[in-house]
Amino acid sequence: MRIVTVAISQVLQEKRVFSPNAYMAEEEDVEPVTCAFARADMPKRRDVRFVVRPIDCWGNKGAAIASPWRRFST
Repeated sequence: MRIVTVAISQVLQEKRVFSPNAYMAEEEDVEPVTCAFARADMPKRRDVRFVVRPIDCWGNKGAAIASPWRRFST
């Protein structure tokens, strides 16, 4: 989760999430994976986006995927 304050982006929280099918072959591990954040962890009235970076079993990082910026009100 990232937040922007006056054109400065900072990482608020990092999580390492493993696919429930991580033990399977890459072709068979195709189900979406969910990562939940507690409502209390969401900054109020600030722009936030989520960035996901896949990492394979050897530690090789793939290209990052980012959500659009969004503002949470609660």
